[in-house]
Amino acid sequence: MPAEPGRGVVDGRDGPNRRDRRRQSARRHLFAVAYDITSDRRRARVARILGDFGTRVQKSVFECHLSETEACTLEERLRQAIHPATDRVRIYRLCRACRGRVRGMPQPKTAPAVQFA
Repeated sequence: MPAEPGRGVVDGRDGPNRRDRRRQSARRHLFAVAYDITSDRRRARVARILGDFGTRVQKSVFECHLSETEACTLEERLRQAIHPATDRVRIYRLCRACRGRVRGMPQPKTAPAVQFA
């Protein structure tokens, strides 16, 4: 049986149509990415890559709202940037329930004033 335009055949079953694939890739998930990089140069490169995808929340932690496609792209770029024998990158996908439990304490926008008595 020939597949309809926009549909594929996977193991004899119809695959998702293009609209479903676009909708699935457009869903965004929250990822927390933490790294421990030994080289200053590689550390700066990893930070630049992560800055393209998310927001820095700690010195070596970024939060990224990504589609599955973007997450794969990020992972590939990070793999190319690190030295696997010495560097570590951890990527945590937070589920919808976990996302609601994320807590943060914002840093003050200005440094507290120093008072002399």
